[in-house]
Amino acid sequence: MNYNTTPQSQNIPRSVQTFLPQQYQWISSNNFAGDWLAVIGRKNDDSVLSKKFVSNFKQGAFKALPIPLPFSGRPKDVDPTQRRALSDFLRSDHARFWDSNNSWPAVFLTDTADFRGYMKTCYHQQCDNMDRVKPEMITFMGRTADALVAAAQSLTEQVCPSRENCKNVTIKGDNSTISSPSYPSEYPNGIECSWLKEISSSSGSQLLQFEDFNLEESASCANDFLEVSAGNTIDNMRVIDKYCGSTKPSTIRVPHKIVKVGFVTDALVSKKGFRITWTTPPQKPNSSSTAGKGVLCLSALLAVLIHVLI
Repeated sequence: MNYNTTPQSQNIPRSVQTFLPQQYQWISSNNFAGDWLAVIGRKNDDSVLSKKFVSNFKQGAFKALPIPLPFSGRPKDVDPTQRRALSDFLRSDHARFWDSNNSWPAVFLTDTADFRGYMKTCYHQQCDNMDRVKPEMITFMGRTADALVAAAQSLTEQVCPSRENCKNVTIKGDNSTISSPSYPSEYPNGIECSWLKEISSSSGSQLLQFEDFNLEESASCANDFLEVSAGNTIDNMRVIDKYCGSTKPSTIRVPHKIVKVGFVTDALVSKKGFRITWTTPPQKPNSSSTAGKGVLCLSALLAVLIHVLI
């Protein structure tokens, strides 16, 4: 998937300004950057598919833009002048569904091919190769696949079963071990887990030692990730850090009463996962109370010596 945040990296067909003024305005206000996915469908015939996909696409740095074409039925039955104006939107296999006798609903998900970035010159050329692929492009493709799976599940009312239930767990005791579901086998896709531990003293700390760690690598850990958050109350917890990839994180000492470890996976790649030893180190004795005991002991010793001498 070609993803390009550079301003003016996106070209568009001339017909967009005439037939799709709202979409043209959005692309223009986005500085003609190629950081979005086009969801092309007929305005009425494909509206259910288009809306379902877009509603399941996590908008943010990656965007999905619906392109509702202003005609219904088969493209071959559309006025020739209008069909020529919209020809760039009919270049892929979706048009075969539309042009069938039953004119089946279908949407075209595209990065706009030769209208964006380096593909303006590399489309169907040797320079269109894996050397051009960047991590954010893989993430963009992953977001698209996630939305496609979610839309299909919603439309069919079917959910793919996970290999293991992933429950939210409250950790008790000073020493424990947590691991990703199915560890050391690959973890399931599409899960959200959390483990939470609360110690009695707000002046204490908790220690997270990573024994094993292997999650999917992604830009900004947008796909599969482990997230550690902490605070002295549930309401004031904040994220400490987010982890992904295969580099084992250093041991974390968290000086808070409550610590939460969250684990989220998307619908695509699975890895071995993680195993963490979670401990509560013993608190150091309070220096002021120790000093007081020392003074009392010394006073008692002097009293004994004086008594012996007398």
